[in-house]
Amino acid sequence: MTIALVDVGTTANDGTGDPLRTAFQTVNTALTRLDNTVDVQTGYVLLKDDSGSSGVVVTTAGNVGFGTTSPQASAHVAGGELWVGLDGALDGKIVLRDSGSVTNEAEIYTNSAADLIFKAWASTSTIRFITGSSLTERVKISPNGFVSFGDGITPTAIIDVDSNIIRLRTSKTPASAADSGNAGDICWDADYIYVCTATNTWKRAALATW
Repeated sequence: MTIALVDVGTTANDGTGDPLRTAFQTVNTALTRLDNTVDVQTGYVLLKDDSGSSGVVVTTAGNVGFGTTSPQASAHVAGGELWVGLDGALDGKIVLRDSGSVTNEAEIYTNSAADLIFKAWASTSTIRFITGSSLTERVKISPNGFVSFGDGITPTAIIDVDSNIIRLRTSKTPASAADSGNAGDICWDADYIYVCTATNTWKRAALATW
């Protein structure tokens, strides 16, 4: 909505100037709109639209709330979704930066294929997944693409598991030695372990009790 300005006359918006009554009416209208859209409360400022509907809250601590009058962080979104996009389209990204340098930056975004992408800019960066108040590391992706599962280990192979068991929950029995498969596929059933040694080429080893 266009804001009405007082015609001061002689220079800027010269219409020779508004009559005094008209000028004060214009000022009152502007102040009323400001009062309707900016609600100063104890501890926070509430921004509204022209209809008076609540929108954004800015607290004296510098926190900004969307959908809440008590934001608990620098940006707090409650009761809805956070969309990050460019020019209204959902093709933006969340950028995390530890300092002013792009080499200390990480990004979370999606692409046209709806992939969820985690990107660390520096070639030496590691992606870590951590849980718990003790910050226990569960999964680590090293700069060379190696992945480790376990607390704090550095992977030395494409998959490095810090445990004494790897479990394949579901059994599979290839229909024949020429069943479809890719080199390196491994499966099992009650009697054999099967390994695909080349495309559509399976070998097996018998299992025995002891």
